[in-house]
Amino acid sequence: MLSYGSYVSKIKRESENIQTVMDQDDLKITYRKYFSSDDADDIFRQLEETIEYFPSEMSEVLVRHQKFPIRRKISAYGDPNLKYTFSGTTFPTKVWIGILEKMLTDANVFFKEFSGDENASFNYVFINRYKDGIDTLGIHRDDEKDMDATSPIVTFSFGAPRDIIFRRKNFDNVKLSLEHGSVLVMYPPTNRYWYNEIPKRKKVKDIHVSLTFRKNLSAENKV
Repeated sequence: MLSYGSYVSKIKRESENIQTVMDQDDLKITYRKYFSSDDADDIFRQLEETIEYFPSEMSEVLVRHQKFPIRRKISAYGDPNLKYTFSGTTFPTKVWIGILEKMLTDANVFFKEFSGDENASFNYVFINRYKDGIDTLGIHRDDEKDMDATSPIVTFSFGAPRDIIFRRKNFDNVKLSLEHGSVLVMYPPTNRYWYNEIPKRKKVKDIHVSLTFRKNLSAENKV
């Protein structure tokens, strides 16, 4: 397994933060610390106070015709009439709240930069809350039909650091540590070729929350 430090195409400094830029073998990502420690602490506090998570009976995945509970807490916010379906479960979308609208503004900076369109905007965010290192996200690709495969995916992380591992057959695995206040941006065609996961880490005892901003097409697909 390669850590990001040994695998990057280039590393550049922005403000006081190191930005990791990886563009190799169709793995196109950027990663860096985005928020100051104080701002990250404040955002984390607001997320813990305001996010409403789906009840446990809604947090299930279908594997080989059998449903299994999801240990981590999940939620989804966004524009009206959007939905998200994966592993046999369809999740409704809650109405935007203040802290997530502020985070959307930050996420859109990356979307506009990528597209060259000043009006480009995400319309959806999926939230994962891992209570400790036992909670995981299984190996998957973010390639659901409800999501726009041509737009980037922006993930902000808060709380205890958690590893993310990118996997592709016949290639070395690539590991990043998602630190408190960091941002990870995945660009096309990463999700066509690479899987990713948040593996179990027994030594992690604290909460990790991730906000993943996407362009959701489910409302358009109804037409």
